[in-house]
Amino acid sequence: MTIRNVENVVVVPDDWALIPSGVQPGGKFRLLFITSNLIPATSGDIVTYDTHVRGRAATGHFRIRPYAQKFRAVGSTASVRAGCGQRAASSR
Repeated sequence: MTIRNVENVVVVPDDWALIPSGVQPGGKFRLLFITSNLIPATSGDIVTYDTHVRGRAATGHFRIRPYAQKFRAVGSTASVRAGCGQRAASSR
């Protein structure tokens, strides 16, 4: 079993509209979203779900489109376990 816990820091502009209130310049936050469409949970390869999430981000809110390829699925397969310390953190 592998736990995917890779720091993937993305720097966003200080005036980025999706920064949560209370996050100071230089602070970190995690941006999660739920896709509006589902795919069957039949693949044993987490990349299948990462690809789905990235595709949705690429066609979603215009402010996240430039960062679409940095998103990863929060999910588990037989060989990969989603941990509470998810992989992507953003920084101002």
